[in-house]
Amino acid sequence: MGYHILLEKPIAQNMEQLTAFFRATQSAVGQHLWVMHELRQSPYFKRVKQLISSKTIGDLVTLLHTESPAFWHMAHSYVRGNWSIEAENAPFLITKACHDLDLLTWFLDRPANQIQSFGSLTEFRTENAPPGAPERCTDGCPVAATCPYDAQRLYLGANTGWPVSVISSDVSVAARLKALQTGPYGRCVYHCDNDVLDHQIVNIEFEEGVTVAFTLTGHGPENTRKFAYDGTRGHLSGDFERGELTHWEYPHPVPQMMDISCTESGHGGGDSAMIEAFLNAVKSDATPDNRGLAQGLYAHILGFAAEESRKSGCVVNLTHFGREMGAALWTKLLQAAFPGINPNLGQNDYPTVGSGSPGV
Repeated sequence: MGYHILLEKPIAQNMEQLTAFFRATQSAVGQHLWVMHELRQSPYFKRVKQLISSKTIGDLVTLLHTESPAFWHMAHSYVRGNWSIEAENAPFLITKACHDLDLLTWFLDRPANQIQSFGSLTEFRTENAPPGAPERCTDGCPVAATCPYDAQRLYLGANTGWPVSVISSDVSVAARLKALQTGPYGRCVYHCDNDVLDHQIVNIEFEEGVTVAFTLTGHGPENTRKFAYDGTRGHLSGDFERGELTHWEYPHPVPQMMDISCTESGHGGGDSAMIEAFLNAVKSDATPDNRGLAQGLYAHILGFAAEESRKSGCVVNLTHFGREMGAALWTKLLQAAFPGINPNLGQNDYPTVGSGSPGV
């Protein structure tokens, strides 16, 4: 159609959809094709990227990264809410953490060799329901006073913004109560039809031996992303929600503490910055740079490969997995995401999925 596109994520629910989408983009000429991985545009993570790219901590060696939707966010969105059923959406790792896989891809700017993952749905299951817990929180639950997921406490208080505004367009107490009595958000979290995971770990080996340990958990106290990245000459660590960033260059005896907090809502200011950047790109006469889209697609592939590992119990070779979209298309994606990289790197180094390479 010739349109410029700013695409919301997730881009796809599975590899088949992703392959079809990337194939369709091959006919795009002169079009800006972006994906809404807006954390790249947040002042906080732009600073992190600048520090990594300028080699102030040397070459990256190992990265620890955690994404934690708060316990109440987990219940709202992934147990009672819109993203609770994998078949209707996508795996938890994709719907919640494609942001983080994209950040890691952006920071490292290289493909991965192999990936391994473990995870499960541990808490939000019928067998974990407290004795006597009814189907709905509005039906006289005996443990309502101590349950962290009590819907009446979460949705009938003074807050009428997100996430409360999701349950009813009418935010009066009466309307909200009716929504809890009849809609999905009033259900006991132990009596829902959810099946997505509530925690997962992903281990990735990237080219040049860089290792990543990523944790996604829905049991944390607050919505945030925390990380600790070690390089050959220094260290970066931080808390995105608090705007805290620690930068340590060796052999200096003390680290530099930075405050990059942002009062603007929407992913630390990333939402509005991404939209502004996209509009400026469309208005300009510059040749479209769709590398961000290619890396975003690659980040999704990391997520799908992690799910393959989790379900199969095997370490997954990324080259073999990626070539399921077709060798030629896979090569084009790698070249678009990582210009100058040899697309054949790693292809013979590790066994394929199902070849008996167990997770360790």
